[in-house]
Order: sequence, then C-alpha cells, then structure tokens
Amino acid sequence: MAGKRKVYREKVTRLSGRKSEEAFEGLDVVYISGSTVPRTHRSEETLHQVRTGTGRTEKVLQMNLAYVMFAVIAAVICIGICVNFLELQSTYTSVRRQRTRLETQLNQMRIENDTVYNGIISSVNLEHVKDVAMNELGMVYASRSQIYTYDGTENDYVKQYQDVP
Repeated sequence: MAGKRKVYREKVTRLSGRKSEEAFEGLDVVYISGSTVPRTHRSEETLHQVRTGTGRTEKVLQMNLAYVMFAVIAAVICIGICVNFLELQSTYTSVRRQRTRLETQLNQMRIENDTVYNGIISSVNLEHVKDVAMNELGMVYASRSQIYTYDGTENDYVKQYQDVP
C-alpha cells in the first residue's frame, strides 16, 4: 500500500474566520494523502458566480455606500482642518510682521529719545545756572553751622516728624 494514495472529497460550505466566506461556498476540495497542497475543483455554477460577481454585488454596493459616506465625511473634516490650519498660519504670520514693525518703530523712538535727551543735557550750562541762582535768585552756600549730619538707617526711606533746626 505504499504506492497507493487515498483521495478524500468533501464539500466546503464555509471557511470560518474569513470575511469572504461566500466566495468559497460550493467548492469541492480534494485532499490527496501525502500531499501538502490541497487541490480545489470548482463547479460550473461556482465559476460563473466568481466570474460575474453575482451573489456578492449587493453586499459590496451596500458596503460601498457606507464607505463612500465615511470617506466624504473624513475628507470634509480633513479639508476643514487644513483650512483652519492655513488661517491660523496666516494670522500668525501677520502678527509676527506687525510685531516686527512695532519693534522697529520702538527702536527708532528710543534712538530719537536718546538723541533729544543728550541734546538737552549737553545744552544745559551748569555755570550759567549757578550764576542765575546766586545773582538773580539770591542763593548762598550753606555754612558749617547749618549742616547737620545723622546716621543713616537701614532703609533708604526717611520720615520727618518736625522741622529740622
């Protein structure tokens, strides 16, 4: 019996665990003892269904409608997110430009302010101020008896409660 092989035929009704079970219904599977690959023979009716796609077309169309609706909704959401992103990027760019413009304006105003301040400081003649204060306003230097010294406190704040003698 070493040279004889046994042939087993059975009708396949379902292959569990697969989504496309209907495509395999009605197949005749031939198992030859000692063979690793089973041979399949399809009946004419099964071959006609596979070639024309009948039997599964309605189910595929139903799934396609749901899939198309899902794809359209997903596409609309993606487009909305992209438009929102572009608007935010445009807003960010315009705010950045405005900030740069304002910083440039601030720097120009600081330079102008420093120039005017230096002009004012350099235009003040302290000798002229001293001359006007002493001759026209009657200012005199304090004498030694008018100068009082005191020990400084830890704070820089001094509160005067009475007139200084």
